[in-house]
Amino acid sequence: MALCLHRTERAPAITLVPLEEAEVSARLAGPDDPLVPAVVLHAAHQRALAGVAWYWCAPCLFIALDDGSVLGCASFLDADAPENHSVELGYGILPAFQGRGVATQGVALMLARARLACPQVIVTARTAVSNHASARVLEKNGFRPWGRAHDPDDGDLIVWRTG
Repeated sequence: MALCLHRTERAPAITLVPLEEAEVSARLAGPDDPLVPAVVLHAAHQRALAGVAWYWCAPCLFIALDDGSVLGCASFLDADAPENHSVELGYGILPAFQGRGVATQGVALMLARARLACPQVIVTARTAVSNHASARVLEKNGFRPWGRAHDPDDGDLIVWRTG
């Protein structure tokens, strides 16, 4: 089932396209991909090898319906949702499309994807304390601050969750 959202004044209508396992393997073998970071590709591959269903591992591209351009991507980072009813969401938008509502639509599509497979799922996400734009994206999608964390690379984080 294709998940799509309709165009707004600022954002194009987008659809969510999960990468196939073979495409992840091909991207891992190729040059660094600015859209889907190697760390995301490696994590997806490792979770699949560990037996997690590909549905929860697959990085998903945000594709503009009007011209097929790739606007960003998202993935479930700790995908055990069927077992523990919880999953963490990570996402990014290409700089040319930031501030146009693409992230808000993309996160909504990822929430719909999670709930299609596991209606009771709790989705979490993390943002840098200073990343107000990403915090607003999460708020628009029903996330609420839930706690704090620290990442050696990203510094102090706000942990968000649905439900």
